[in-house]
Amino acid sequence: MARLLPLTLNEGNDETVALTVDAPVTLTLSACTFELFIKATADTADSSATKLTVGAGITIDTTAATARSIDLTAIVPAAALATPGKRFWRLDLLVSSARHTALYGPLTIRNL
Repeated sequence: MARLLPLTLNEGNDETVALTVDAPVTLTLSACTFELFIKATADTADSSATKLTVGAGITIDTTAATARSIDLTAIVPAAALATPGKRFWRLDLLVSSARHTALYGPLTIRNL
């Protein structure tokens, strides 16, 4: 289910990222939620990461949601993009308290 998606965002900006999650099972939006982590490396603990959640940085486009495809918008705050370089990001889908990584990959923060 996890899909690799490299991202490049601009240093010091509040960046808006459109994401689509394709699920292998039928989803009910009221039964699932999402968490997005921006980490120094893939091995960095989630507790040390910048975390976005639905209502706090992530919005779900309910008009475009189908049973197996959900469009999300994540607004990554400038504070998480303060220094150029390489990072790691991951978007998890939580269904009935079970965690599933939906999207992940390297994050390049570029200095413009």
